[in-house]
Amino acid sequence: MKKTGICLMVFLFVMLFSSCTSQSELVEGRVITYNDGTVCADIKFVYPSSKANEFLASDIREITTKEGQTLLDAVIAEYVSIVNSKYTDNNLINPIEIEKTENRNDIALITLKEPKSTMSDAEKILIQDTLEMTVNNIPMIKGAGVYFGQIQTDLEGNPVYMKKGSVYTKEDVYNQSQRIIRLYYPDSEWKGLLTENRTVTLSKNDKLIEVAIRELLTGPKTEGLKNPFVTGVELVSAVVDSGVCFLDFSAPPVVENVTPQSIYLGLLSIVNTASDAESVDKVQIMVGGKIPEEYSKFSVEKYFEKDQTVILENP
Repeated sequence: MKKTGICLMVFLFVMLFSSCTSQSELVEGRVITYNDGTVCADIKFVYPSSKANEFLASDIREITTKEGQTLLDAVIAEYVSIVNSKYTDNNLINPIEIEKTENRNDIALITLKEPKSTMSDAEKILIQDTLEMTVNNIPMIKGAGVYFGQIQTDLEGNPVYMKKGSVYTKEDVYNQSQRIIRLYYPDSEWKGLLTENRTVTLSKNDKLIEVAIRELLTGPKTEGLKNPFVTGVELVSAVVDSGVCFLDFSAPPVVENVTPQSIYLGLLSIVNTASDAESVDKVQIMVGGKIPEEYSKFSVEKYFEKDQTVILENP
């Protein structure tokens, strides 16, 4: 009887162990926690496809945590490994690197480092949305947000994230995506800049920085903010090169028949908005490919840098 009991225990142990190691028996969402604290789980991964006629690929993978590692961290590490090995070899996507991972009440907030090489907005959106979908496939996670450089927040300061169960098609992910952008406008007394968050829809070929500046030029929607821009002025082009953003406008964008402080804040509205959208070091403001003489007195160099000192706390 004892021998039979021992055999039964061994059989059950083998079955338990093999249930998370047998490739033919992977079950999406299954999680097994062992006595030593390690976790084995079958997680569905969604990532950029390596096939020319497809945008997304997916499969179920067995993930086992290491000592002291959370399942969230293990899943993120596997996703990064997929993108940085299988896909960068074919120059399909730029390498990605994790800056910080937070778990706020089962909401995963993942900040990625700004890519060292040029990454298009379409690539960023593809990475953000597929990683969010993958992390949302972890059973205990209720939502996931992926950000480049800094966490995006709504008007109340809460992180913007994809809720578990959100349904995205490959067209939604690759061709169109909604993003929260941060715009800067002068306060009612022209003492500094206040922020206004706005939701915009990006299509596949849209550049985030162009969308942000064009939205900025439409003027504030929040009461108490001033519009420093000339009506009808348009952004002609936005080019980023070696950490410098070159913005070319159809006419001088900032209203001139006001105080020097007002003009300066108007220029910094553009500079700070552009810096947030693209994480650039410097911004050059041009009209018809040339730097307006009236703007040169506000900067010793040809470029403006983001100024944190003029940013006020939103009421």
